[in-house]
Amino acid sequence: MQAQYAEDYVGWETDLFDTAVTHGLGASTVRNLRDAAVTLGMEVGATGRIATKDQLDAVFNRYKVPESARPDLVKLWRSLESGS
Repeated sequence: MQAQYAEDYVGWETDLFDTAVTHGLGASTVRNLRDAAVTLGMEVGATGRIATKDQLDAVFNRYKVPESARPDLVKLWRSLESGS
């Protein structure tokens, strides 16, 4: 399972970190976003449907992600969903 995860998602955590640094997000916010992304990814995988805007907004609101950072984080999420 760990090898499959690495094969499918290698680099996404680095991309998340880079995006977070660009927007000045703190370490605890980044950690929370990473954990939320893993949880949401499992939910998306189980349902086979992409995450909704409401689901992403709920994560952003929960961790007080600034509006200015959200478009880049959504872009990162959508690239993960599409496998690109």
